[in-house]
Amino acid sequence: MIAALFLCWMPTAPVGVTPELVAYVYRQADEYAIPRNLVDALAWAESGWNPYAQHVNPNGTVDRGLFQPNSRTWLIMIKSYNGGKWADPMNPYDNARLSLAYLADLHAILGSWHSAIAAYNAGIGSVWHNTVPDQTVAYMRRIEAAASM
Repeated sequence: MIAALFLCWMPTAPVGVTPELVAYVYRQADEYAIPRNLVDALAWAESGWNPYAQHVNPNGTVDRGLFQPNSRTWLIMIKSYNGGKWADPMNPYDNARLSLAYLADLHAILGSWHSAIAAYNAGIGSVWHNTVPDQTVAYMRRIEAAASM
């Protein structure tokens, strides 16, 4: 029901977004105790809720899928959260499960959603060393405003 309501208020549902996918994402959010409004804001900011989005970064790494994990980060995620077995970042279910597990761990390590969002975007080292780039600060503001945090 919630997934159907969610799709009703989307300006235009991106290709590949189904009520089943939205329900799955929300179940993962609930499992990892991530506020659903934060998950919505993150999915919009990262991919526009497009499970097949891709973005090539200036350093040559690629962000893929619904939550746009970086190709380097994806390797860490499959080792940490998938028992080292390959998971396809373009599979929206794998992407959501592993990305949200990673976000939940960032929150557990850093103690706030504010810091977890910064680390998700710029890396945990930038948060620890207080070197978060301006573009990440803008990203955090967009997410937090959209999530009404």
